Amino acid sequence: MTNKDIKIDFESYLMEKHSEENPQLLDDMLPDAYADWSADLSVEDLIVYGNRYAISVASKMIDNYTKQLEVIKRMMN
Repeated sequence: MTNKDIKIDFESYLMEKHSEENPQLLDDMLPDAYADWSADLSVEDLIVYGNRYAISVASKMIDNYTKQLEVIKRMMN
């Protein structure tokens, strides 16, 4: 996985979370349901989702850089 594989779009992250939290919705229902759901999010909800998103992205980036450093270390030995 490279940093390009990391989702950098917060709205895509929200769409994914909405889909995970509402598995009963059919694919053709998701866009309208997401629009209603996202319009009803409070500032507090957005902060919580924003923090989770930031942690997710940071964690993936750290994992990627750690793997890249391990490859470099092996190449130097």
